[in-house]
Amino acid sequence: MTAVQDTTGHSEALARGFEGFALRSVTRDGVTIGYRIAGTGPAVLLVHGWPQSGYTWHQVAADLVADHTVVVPDHRGAAGSDKPDAGYDKATMAADLHAVLADAGIPVAHVVGHDIGTMIAYAFARRFPDATATLTLMDGFVPGTPMFSTVMSSLGPWHFGFHSQVDLAVALVTGRERAYFDHWYDSVMVDPARMPDADRDFYAAQFQAPGALAAGFRTYQAATTVDAAENERALATDGRLTLPVLGIGGAASLGPYLPAVLADVADDAAVVSIEGAGHFLAEEDPDAVATALRDFIAAHPGDAAR
Repeated sequence: MTAVQDTTGHSEALARGFEGFALRSVTRDGVTIGYRIAGTGPAVLLVHGWPQSGYTWHQVAADLVADHTVVVPDHRGAAGSDKPDAGYDKATMAADLHAVLADAGIPVAHVVGHDIGTMIAYAFARRFPDATATLTLMDGFVPGTPMFSTVMSSLGPWHFGFHSQVDLAVALVTGRERAYFDHWYDSVMVDPARMPDADRDFYAAQFQAPGALAAGFRTYQAATTVDAAENERALATDGRLTLPVLGIGGAASLGPYLPAVLADVADDAAVVSIEGAGHFLAEEDPDAVATALRDFIAAHPGDAAR
């Protein structure tokens, strides 16, 4: 595996929006994963999606850190982490984040994922059940489930196919990162102004780093192939998850679908649909997200105290 490293830019990408957080990194199998950590109390691991980085969580983290240990990584391929040319199956990405928790001295955490991060968080709960106090899936789907198959065939999320053609997607999007990402922010947010220009510029700049676009697209390529196959196998062999699971969705986005999404994968699930919000929940209504997480964690404390 060849990792594209930009160690000089890692700390800058990690620091934005996270004043008071320690900036750390851990290297697993030659790939360095950067993360932020602060606070005391039950540990919460916040996993971002595409086309973003851990920065998406900065407002939610600022709320939770008052009485939680908050850990916010940039997953493999994103902003403050290395961008290898392989390893974008979600089991591998989950193992990266397990190494983050081990480096932080945290044996158990409440695991939260948004968008592509839902797939990573789900894989984490599957692979590391003893390290998962609860699982929260925010406005995303789980590959290899009946609901995912229905969505892929009926709702037509064209970008999964486009992103899976990694070389073509990189060729077409390179130099147009801001315009391409703006399409997504503007089309799936109720109020696109909640994603300000400065943040849009930041994300576009991060994806201009060597290997970053390809890395992001490979997370989609893996989703419909190796991830789907692994999740199908796990569901057939091990059944649904038995730990507490929460779904948080935007009422104008995937909120209406979450009961069906969670029914495929979990025995014990609750759903919070946030009114007036679309897909990018941590920007559109960070207070509602933090409240939902806080209430869920309080109801299911597990052993995630630090």
